[in-house]
Amino acid sequence: MESSIQVGVSGPAVWVRVEGKGSFLNSGNFKQFAREMVDRGYREFVLDLVDCVMMDSTFMGTMAGLALRLKELGQGHLRVVHCGERSRQLLSGLGLDQLFQISSNGARAPECG
Repeated sequence: MESSIQVGVSGPAVWVRVEGKGSFLNSGNFKQFAREMVDRGYREFVLDLVDCVMMDSTFMGTMAGLALRLKELGQGHLRVVHCGERSRQLLSGLGLDQLFQISSNGARAPECG
């Protein structure tokens, strides 16, 4: 299965849409992008999992690292939207629901051309 991460900025929010698998194969690029956006002053991140079929521990660790970095800075949030039941179980099982807001619905990532 093909996997990709689509990214964009809409107003003050950075949107990240995972298509296919969120895994060790794409977590490095996600981490690098998130770090760059934080360095540029962005503090609101929305992770759209509408097309995400699975996540591995490396990818979830990258999500946790971003949420902790925002908390360390004393501002900002990571929100997960369109989270399916299986992904919610994985995230909650690791206690990540304590680091960021998880919802099964929410706004769709804007089309970024």
